[in-house]
Amino acid sequence: MPKDVRTVLLSGGGGGLVWWAYTIATKGATFGLNQWQALPLGVILGMAAALIAVYLVTPADVTKIGKLIAFSVLCGFLWKPVLDAGKTMLTEQLQTAQKTEQVKQATRSLNQPASPAAVAARTNQVVSNTTQLLHESHEVNNPDLKQDTSKAASDAIYSIANTSTANPVAATFAIDQIRIAAQNTEHEDVAKLASQKIAAIRQAAPAAAAPYLPAQTSQWP
Repeated sequence: MPKDVRTVLLSGGGGGLVWWAYTIATKGATFGLNQWQALPLGVILGMAAALIAVYLVTPADVTKIGKLIAFSVLCGFLWKPVLDAGKTMLTEQLQTAQKTEQVKQATRSLNQPASPAAVAARTNQVVSNTTQLLHESHEVNNPDLKQDTSKAASDAIYSIANTSTANPVAATFAIDQIRIAAQNTEHEDVAKLASQKIAAIRQAAPAAAAPYLPAQTSQWP
């Protein structure tokens, strides 16, 4: 077992022991258990909370042993809010991962041959899923998941842009919705790509379509 993990476990367990002593001293709730039955429970919950806090909720610098021990003890003592925070974070990440997969599936369907009506319906679905994904992933503290989110949104933009030959107006408005969502959620790479694709569609669109395209904004290159 790595030294830092062992330190976190022992310190978290110590924090759980402090929680037990404090709860007994203040006559707090021990989940219907007597004081000695509650002791191992407190130690186990303290260990779990310290692990989750150090490696998931608020990743700590494990090379600074003193601070690591103090932080782990505190997390072990405050095991309930730490575990609640870990549960909330994991739930948000799972929801974002599921929504990312929905965007990918909708994008794949848009790449398949279909009638104009079907393309329009699939495009609306891609836009809806993508904008929801950008908003839901805004507060997710997971770099890998955020990167996957940005890639899924970018792929959606590319796929919508590929339909622009048949209907440049609809494609432009669809991508613009994603651009707005990306700007509002600080996905700057996605917003920039959307702006570039909108500008390219405007340039390639027939002159007859120009009056129906959304007005160019200052964010567009």
